[in-house]
Amino acid sequence: MSFAGRLKCYISSFLVIYAVYLLTYKCNKLDESPLEHGIETVFHPLSHHHNTLCDGLNKGVHFVNPYFETAGNYFGQHVRSHSLFKQYSVDDKLEVVRTSYYSYIHPLVIKLFEFFEVVEYHVYQHFAQQWARVQAFYSSQIAPKLA
Repeated sequence: MSFAGRLKCYISSFLVIYAVYLLTYKCNKLDESPLEHGIETVFHPLSHHHNTLCDGLNKGVHFVNPYFETAGNYFGQHVRSHSLFKQYSVDDKLEVVRTSYYSYIHPLVIKLFEFFEVVEYHVYQHFAQQWARVQAFYSSQIAPKLA
C-alpha cells in the first residue's frame, strides 16, 4: 500500500476512534454553562470545541436513528424469528456476551478513554505553544517587512 493510502487509513481510523470517544465518553460528561464558555481555559481549554463537536455528532445520530429502527425491525422480523436463531438460543448467547463486555472490557475502555483525554489535553497544549511561537515570529519578523 502506498504512503497516501496508509495515511488515509490512519486518518480515517483516528476520526472513527475520536468520534466513538466523543459519543460514548465525552459527550455524556459535557454540560457547558455560559460561565464555562467565557473562561474555558479555567475548566478545560477544549470544552467549547467538544460541545460543538458533540452537537454535530448528536445531529448525525438523530438523522441515522430512523434507519437503525428500520434495520432493527427487519432483524426482529426476519432473523430473530428464524428457526435456527431460536434453536441455538442466540439471544441468550448475545446476552452473555453483553454482560461479559460490561463486566470485563468496558472498565478498560473507560480507562483508555481517560488516558485519551489526558493525551488530547497535552497535544492541545503543545500545538497551542507552537501556534503562539508562529504568531510571535510572524509579528516580529514578517509583519514589519510587509508594512
